[in-house]
Amino acid sequence: MEIILLKIFPLGQYIIRSAYFGYPTEKDTIVLTESNKDLTVNFDLRVYRVPIEYSDSLKEYHNLFRCYYPEEILEIRVDSVSERKDSLYLTFLNRTNFPIYLIEDLDCFNTLSIIIKNKEGNIIPEKIFILRCDQLGMNYLPQRHNSVKINPFGKIKFPVVEADELRINYDELPTGEYFVSVKYEVKDFKYLPGTLSYSAKNNDIFGDELEILSKSLKGIYYSSKDFIISK
Repeated sequence: MEIILLKIFPLGQYIIRSAYFGYPTEKDTIVLTESNKDLTVNFDLRVYRVPIEYSDSLKEYHNLFRCYYPEEILEIRVDSVSERKDSLYLTFLNRTNFPIYLIEDLDCFNTLSIIIKNKEGNIIPEKIFILRCDQLGMNYLPQRHNSVKINPFGKIKFPVVEADELRINYDELPTGEYFVSVKYEVKDFKYLPGTLSYSAKNNDIFGDELEILSKSLKGIYYSSKDFIISK
């Protein structure tokens, strides 16, 4: 980021601060004199990288799933789409002998993707599932209430996608049948970016969030059967 000081500033000492969402604030002290009335200040905004560390017990836990295919670990069913087409109801089934932990979908930590295809198998190009966030910041990391535990061979059933998140441009779709499927994905993050409030000396600020991310089931999982809607 480049800041140019113009001649209109009185001579003297100034503290220049530079900030952008998701980056720590940087500052510098400069002095304007007769010889340097025009001064350019360059800031190199850095992103602090917070490592996700796995304990030995967590490494052992995740190793339990390496011998399974994704469909043998987690089954996802699309139970229904509301008549107004603004809510989606899913069932998640744990197919293993071990508890698994999922992340309930967040606006800025998108674990769910909805795919709609027409009868010919072509994906509908419109944005069906709208989650407008491309930055992973501390305020959008999963909290404890976003972590869902499924016991061995257990299941959970709940509307993951609510009306303020799901938008199906239904009126503009041609008449016909459409097939709805779901993808659940959690990447194996190694690092997370810090935020404006992050201090490099305080790694505990991400304690709960890092625990949830490190414990959660990693990988890509698809719903087992398409749900059909008609227009």
